[in-house]
Amino acid sequence: MKKIVSFLMLLSVVALGAPDNETNNGTEDYVPPKKTVAQSLQELKETIDNQVQNNRCYDRYKLYSTTNMYNFIKLDTRTGIMHMVQWGLEDGKEGTYTLNEKSLVNEWNDYGCGSFELYPTQNMYQFILLNKVDGRQWHVQWGFKSTERWIRRIY
Repeated sequence: MKKIVSFLMLLSVVALGAPDNETNNGTEDYVPPKKTVAQSLQELKETIDNQVQNNRCYDRYKLYSTTNMYNFIKLDTRTGIMHMVQWGLEDGKEGTYTLNEKSLVNEWNDYGCGSFELYPTQNMYQFILLNKVDGRQWHVQWGFKSTERWIRRIY
């Protein structure tokens, strides 16, 4: 909505224009010629593109190591979705396994990247997931069997 309002304001300025340069007869300081609508639209597009580029999330995913050298937890810091990532030197020993597949973000308060962070506990299989914006937390366990991988909200 803000972009539409900005666009309409820019069009209004372009339509009204600056004073006509041909009427100064050399008696006033130089005023650059008016921009065409196409030039103004191109500048607006570049401004919006720059804002979109700046708002992209470059640190959306983080890998957290476990004390098992072959396993990491991949966290989507925007949604709280996590996967266990296992690597290995032998064929068939690598893969990605779901810890939780449902976003933990409330529809009304998606705060963007960096909202979630994992904290290890003294138990090598368990972590605490924290929503750094609203303070909600979850108990997370990774494991080699699907029944050993889960997440549970801490109230």
